[in-house]
Amino acid sequence: MLEAEAGHVPASNKRAKLAPPPADAFSPLGDEAVAYCASYLGSCELVQLGRTCRRFGAGRDGGRPSLVDGAARQMFHEAATAHEKECLPLYEGGETHVKVLKELEGLRKPLELDILFAGVSHFGSTSTIQYRSNFEEEYSLAISSHIMRSGRHYASFRIKKTEGNGINFGIIRPLLKKNNRMDFRFHPVILEYFITEYESEVDFTIRASHWGDGNVNCCTYYGEDGSCWWSSGEGTCNEGDREWSGNQSMGVDTCTMGLLLDLKAGTLTVYKNSRCLGVMKRGLTGEYCWMVTSCEECMISVERAVPPE
Repeated sequence: MLEAEAGHVPASNKRAKLAPPPADAFSPLGDEAVAYCASYLGSCELVQLGRTCRRFGAGRDGGRPSLVDGAARQMFHEAATAHEKECLPLYEGGETHVKVLKELEGLRKPLELDILFAGVSHFGSTSTIQYRSNFEEEYSLAISSHIMRSGRHYASFRIKKTEGNGINFGIIRPLLKKNNRMDFRFHPVILEYFITEYESEVDFTIRASHWGDGNVNCCTYYGEDGSCWWSSGEGTCNEGDREWSGNQSMGVDTCTMGLLLDLKAGTLTVYKNSRCLGVMKRGLTGEYCWMVTSCEECMISVERAVPPE
């Protein structure tokens, strides 16, 4: 009987295990060669490369930047447009270019409403939500995890189906949902102290250092009467300002509402069917995310777009 048939394979035929590469395997490569190779990687791959050794990721003697972060810096400045650079300034105090490169990748992806609370679900994609409620006046919320830190950002909200116009479109500070509970309703628009009242479920402190000196931590356009609702979440609010110039209700027919957040001017401007209604809120500072709340059965999709002329 052959050895192979008996289950015995000659030692010469066994596949030898490869020894792990030595820590200095990449040492022969110069800095320029490493940077060139790294330029073919995305932000997540750069993070992995940076973890392989101190030379690549943890900085080097003399305080010089790591090779990975240097590569990310070069990639960002070569790839980003003037608009994208305005939207993604590097924060002082330890933010890496790898992090900013990751933000650039996020800025180029389709906009999503990917943080969901009770009553809201996706329909077809993470850019479209549907809201169903069995109880009158039961609001719930969908938020985009994409953080807007600077520059101009325009979001187009297409109302595909709706039973009414009790819908809010707006902005809120970046947050962390502490668990995956889908029975938790979160409606910050109508609560003066939503930051502390929901602190067991939602963490607003993760990026509070980037809020600036403004106190508008949530601001929305209310479709029923066109009013502006805003709150600091810490006791200061304005429940339904109808006096802003251009105020107009959304109506009950399907339409497209647009919001332009200009963080250079500190303003939030409202559009309806590509027509500018007016500047709804001023004095905005720091970081925000897009949000939608509704008490109506509806289907809404969101996309990043260019502001209408």
